[in-house]
This record gives sequence, C-alpha cells and structure tokens, in this order.
Amino acid sequence: MAVIEVDLISGYIPEKQDLKQMLKLDPNIKRYEVDGSKIHFYMDELLVEDTCVNLRVIREVDVEDVKPGTVIVYDYYQPQLSISKVKYLI
Repeated sequence: MAVIEVDLISGYIPEKQDLKQMLKLDPNIKRYEVDGSKIHFYMDELLVEDTCVNLRVIREVDVEDVKPGTVIVYDYYQPQLSISKVKYLI
C-alpha cells in the first residue's frame, strides 16, 4: 500500500468537498485521513502513470514567515522507503 502524505502550509486547511470528490474520481485512492495539518492519501499501489492529487486549500489563518509544505510518498508497510519529498509554497 502506498501513502501520499501532504503536510499543508501553516494556516491552511483542505477543502473537504474536494477530498470527498477525489474518492469518486480516482479509483486508485482508497481513502484519506486529515490529521491536523497533514493529509494522508492511501492507495493500493503506485501506478506507472503519473498520480496527481489536486485539491484546493483555504486560508484559515494569516501566518507570518510561512515555511514550505511538503509532500512525501512512501510504502505504508515500510515507511523508511520514502520515494520522494517535495517542498512547495502557495
């Protein structure tokens, strides 16, 4: 099982309707969990094709000196086998 972990930028929250819609549109995404500023997307496997996770975020609080968020892809059963770690800004 593969996990895509998105650590949101401080002050932002996910648009919950987008998360629900993702489950309907992408059969590879089996479920998701929101834990504070992190969103975990669970997939049976990573496919050869590109896997895109598109979601809107809402600025809930203005934060000064915002640090980049991160996206990490890893194997659920062997999290030390991280595939990638990407930093991003909005």
